[in-house]
Amino acid sequence: MSGRSSRDIYKAAGESKVMHFDPTALTIVTDAKHPLYDSRADQPIADEFVCNIDFHGVLEPVLIRKNPETDALEVVAGRQRVRAAIEANKRRKKRGDKLLLVPAIVKRGEELSMMGIMASENEARVANTPMQRAALMQRMLDRGATEKDVATTMSCSVATVKNHLALMEAPAAVRNAVQNGKVSAAAAYKLARLPAAEAKEKLAKATASAPRTKGKRDGAARRQMEVVTGVKAKTVGKTSAEIENMKDLVEEHGDLAGEIKRVMVAVFDWMLGAEADLREICGMDEIDEEEEVEDIEEETGEA
Repeated sequence: MSGRSSRDIYKAAGESKVMHFDPTALTIVTDAKHPLYDSRADQPIADEFVCNIDFHGVLEPVLIRKNPETDALEVVAGRQRVRAAIEANKRRKKRGDKLLLVPAIVKRGEELSMMGIMASENEARVANTPMQRAALMQRMLDRGATEKDVATTMSCSVATVKNHLALMEAPAAVRNAVQNGKVSAAAAYKLARLPAAEAKEKLAKATASAPRTKGKRDGAARRQMEVVTGVKAKTVGKTSAEIENMKDLVEEHGDLAGEIKRVMVAVFDWMLGAEADLREICGMDEIDEEEEVEDIEEETGEA
């Protein structure tokens, strides 16, 4: 194969040039008036995502353009990957590890075209369903990965891995319902812990009394949880049942950043008497795996 190009070896129909950059050399636009501004650039980065980048590096090239007026290399798509790489490199520098480079593809065109690429790259993404994530986690475990390895790869906690795997053992009706978006993952997780007959009975009542529209989170999720748990959610008071209900709603909220959600759930658990995760977040001691937060869904925005 000497002398043959990669394009010939792999019989590719075409190829593009990928360059690698120090992440600090790339500019993430923070001016709200700039065409390439995205408000997610101002949001906190989930620690789980930083750990993922630290462990695997940036696997998918980001898209950049050279600003013709300033010569700045502006990120068109992939802001979170660049930000996570910068944070990961801070940790690597402290450990004395080799710093990460970010693969990037240069895009050329007018600002309106760049805005179109930015919007398309974000909006066209389709997140895995809870059952798809669970199946992937199980395949990784079957091939020798530890639960911690899976958690790092999937940018989540070990507790999230355990909870998704629990869905694999739920009755088929429950698995199909969460896969099709007819019941929330938080409710499905609780159903998975019930005897099969009881789980199917409560599932039928939950979906009949509080139907959901796939991809939308509204009062249906709360009403389904009430049917599944048998606990009526209230708007006032601080009973254990009410705290549990609020915790469940936070866990399945798709618009909260991962780290914000993790802290909120940890506080709810602390109010319920389980302080392990909050102590870990505050750096007070090591977490006890058996007391980890039951974190069902951790969705991120732009990767």
